[in-house]
Amino acid sequence: RRTPVLSGLMNQPVPDFGILYPGKNYWRARLSSLGVPAPRGFYLPNGWIAVTSCCKPKKLEGGRPQDFYVGRDNQRFCRVAVVKGIPWAILSDFYGICFHDEHQSYYDTPPSGLTDEDFLRLGKMVREKCAARGVKGIMLVLSAPSRARPYLRLLWASGIPFAYCTSFTCY
Repeated sequence: RRTPVLSGLMNQPVPDFGILYPGKNYWRARLSSLGVPAPRGFYLPNGWIAVTSCCKPKKLEGGRPQDFYVGRDNQRFCRVAVVKGIPWAILSDFYGICFHDEHQSYYDTPPSGLTDEDFLRLGKMVREKCAARGVKGIMLVLSAPSRARPYLRLLWASGIPFAYCTSFTCY
C-alpha cells in the first residue's frame, strides 16, 4: 500500500483532494487515486490511532477533547473510542492534534481560513506530537466525505501514514 510521504512537500502545494462527494464511493476512488487507503470497514493497525475532526461548538473554558468539543459527532466518537478502548485524538485547526489527555484552551479557527502554510505548520505539529507518543499512523474517521478535505490536507502535510474511513462502529 502506498502512503503519503513528506519528502519534497515544502516545495509543492498541499494536495487539494477536490470535493469528496458521498455516495457511489466516488470519494473512495478519488482518495485511492492519490494513494490514500480508504477501507470499507474500520480497522486500526498496531501503533495507529483513530482521529476525527474538530467541530465548531466548543466549551468556552476549554478542557480535554471529550469535554471541549461538544458537537454531536465528536461526543459520539469519543464515547465509542473510550468504550471500545481505541486510542484516539481530535484533529484541530489550531493545535494540529489534541490527544485524549491534553487540556486545550478555547479557539475559533475555521478550516476554510487555513492556507497551505497553515497546513504545513499544523502538519509539523501533528508529526511532532505523534512521534513523541510513538504513533505510527492515523485513521481519520469522519462520516461525511464532503467535510474531510481540510483534515486530509492536514494529515498529508504531517507526512504520517494515514487512511480514511466513514464508519467507526463496525470495529
